[in-house]
Amino acid sequence: MRRSSTRREARNAWRIALGLACLLATAVAPAGADLADTVAGLEPSVVTVMASHEVAAGKMQHVFGSGFFVSPTDIVTTVRVLQNATAVRVITYRDEVLSASVIGADPTSRIAVLRIAEPVGAPVDLAADTEARKGEGIFTLGSHLGMGLTVTGGMVNGTDRTVTTSGLPSVNDAFQIDAPVSADASGAPVFDARGRVRGMVLFSLIPDRGTVFRPPGEGTTGLGETLVPGGLERDGAAGLEATAPDTALSSVVTFCLPADTIGYTTTQLREAGQVRRGRLDVELEPVRADVAAYLGVDPRECAMVVSAVPGGPAAKAGLRPYDVIVAMDGTPAHGVRHIVKSLQMRPGQAVPLTVRRGTEEVVLTVQVGEMVSENAAITQVSPLGERPIGWLGVRCAAVDAALAAHSGVGAGRAAVIEYVFPGSPAEAAGLRPGDIVLGVAGDGVTTPAAGSPDVGLQQTVRACRPGATVQVSVKRISQTEGGAVTVQLGELPPEQRLPLSAPAYPGTGVDF
Repeated sequence: MRRSSTRREARNAWRIALGLACLLATAVAPAGADLADTVAGLEPSVVTVMASHEVAAGKMQHVFGSGFFVSPTDIVTTVRVLQNATAVRVITYRDEVLSASVIGADPTSRIAVLRIAEPVGAPVDLAADTEARKGEGIFTLGSHLGMGLTVTGGMVNGTDRTVTTSGLPSVNDAFQIDAPVSADASGAPVFDARGRVRGMVLFSLIPDRGTVFRPPGEGTTGLGETLVPGGLERDGAAGLEATAPDTALSSVVTFCLPADTIGYTTTQLREAGQVRRGRLDVELEPVRADVAAYLGVDPRECAMVVSAVPGGPAAKAGLRPYDVIVAMDGTPAHGVRHIVKSLQMRPGQAVPLTVRRGTEEVVLTVQVGEMVSENAAITQVSPLGERPIGWLGVRCAAVDAALAAHSGVGAGRAAVIEYVFPGSPAEAAGLRPGDIVLGVAGDGVTTPAAGSPDVGLQQTVRACRPGATVQVSVKRISQTEGGAVTVQLGELPPEQRLPLSAPAYPGTGVDF
């Protein structure tokens, strides 16, 4: 009887302790810990991407994807969303539809950067300082099945995945998640519980019934070459292979690009329209367990040199066959993948490598070379060149039938202001969203906003020089008569020096 009472008391004490722990956890939990609040705060950072191209006379086809802001005007998405596109638009969480231009695309990483004129985005927080870990809880936020922004949750299932698609170079640093996504989630950000971006959705696979994934062979590689042969392909010695139905993998497998790759690549694309990558001209392979045991090193934290190209950066630094790289910059090397990825992001830099050579340990400084880029930079400047260009600071749309009925202005014969740039000449002159622009007069030339209203108005303003004083004919719904607003034009900001009517996506020379 006493033993039963003791057990009951112990159970009660355990329950009380558990309850106190739960109360304590609740008390110290941050006010914003609720996932719904986190998602609501992130929605201004995410967009739906709509890429369009003409498939027949007057008939357009639209491809949907996702993207997210890395600056108030710049959006990251994937190149596969932009296939054959001649016009690109983005849809914000408020259902605003904005025109976008492609300022850079990198088929190697699958990353593309779009730019919109108005700074309306909320930049994300890229968690590029740490790598995703297996078992880490994540969620995605992006376009799904054409129904707008959707949140899905799951965890990181695996890291260091190698994937190959449509003849493009292999992606060797992808990680895998189980959050359910649709095809138009390509480009969607993958967030951690703190709302930081851990990666970006590349694509999902739904394996056929009766197939499983067989890991690719290890193989050897040189810096700048395919790290692991095979990948997720039906043909070849690695990838998908047939098996019995009872062992089939039927769940969706989603692959994502990590945050550090996104950060490096987008910075390069935004600054130069192309990506610089380092090259060492060396062939590396994992260290065998018996060799690692003999050297007293962890085989997962090092890589062995197989060969070095004569005259290349590795050979010049003194690297020899059978050298074992154990550290870079004094920190563990973390294996072949980490070495390749780290040095590719450091072209032109001098990097100290700690090398085990038999019983000796030496430090060699390698001057990382640079790969030759096959993709020319995409111009970010309009055909107007570098001459000063007038700027009003508004975005307009056509006057539709509903607005025409209320305002008395003929549909298609004017432009209605949708957005006024903060700090712009238009804002200083008192122009505001909802104003109907009937025309712009400047330097003795008057051009009505007709046809394509926004392009027509912008072309008129761009033809004027900064500092010119122009009269903008405006009508407001509350007024029976129109009036004129005097505006002193500013100079068009560099980030907006994009063609107004040129194809949005000139292409990268790769058919994906």
